[in-house]
Amino acid sequence: MSATSLLRTASGSSCSNLWCRRRSGISENFQYWRTGVFHFCLIDPNIEELARRIAEHGGQQRSKVWSLFEGEPFKAVYCEDPWGNLIEIYSHSTELMYANRGQ
Repeated sequence: MSATSLLRTASGSSCSNLWCRRRSGISENFQYWRTGVFHFCLIDPNIEELARRIAEHGGQQRSKVWSLFEGEPFKAVYCEDPWGNLIEIYSHSTELMYANRGQ
């Protein structure tokens, strides 16, 4: 079970709260439930370029670039900064990508 809430201001700033139940049997060493901040999310229309720049400056690209919905321009990628902080990068704002998807 998980839940998400999103607060977006008129200036374009947003804060998303995500609660996830701890899964058992995870073989990776990334223990998301032990950190204070799980990750940061940035919005950039050219996520491939931003992921490349993060890697060039000591970070790494942790996932491939995903197309989130077939036939739509929405993309995402996960990276890690040089200090191990997870960075999620979206090509469009969260509310634009996910609005009315559950209908």
